[in-house]
Amino acid sequence: MRRALVLLSLLTALGFVLAGCGTSYGPGGNPNEKGAGAGNAQTAGQDTNSQPQSGGLKTPAYTAAHNACSLYPLTELARQNNVKATKDAVAKAYEAGETTKTGKKQAYQGCLDALGNK
Repeated sequence: MRRALVLLSLLTALGFVLAGCGTSYGPGGNPNEKGAGAGNAQTAGQDTNSQPQSGGLKTPAYTAAHNACSLYPLTELARQNNVKATKDAVAKAYEAGETTKTGKKQAYQGCLDALGNK
């Protein structure tokens, strides 16, 4: 019985290796292959290198607010944050989550850019 269990475990591990499970490549595939990541729009905006150059803001505060504000429509974001359904009010709600003056400015701009589809 013990041998059968060990054999089954080894065959399972071999199956995962042969199937390619456990690779370090994400949904875009191998980054070294030609055309890798093409058509991968579902993750657009999550990499700080793909953020708009609005005011040169490409920081974690900008990226986090941009990602959060791009998840739902304006009305839902306003409901979640208990504010008026305006771009300014929602962006200020995300701005309030930052602790530094610079972070607040960047979060505000990131949210506005997302709401403006930038």
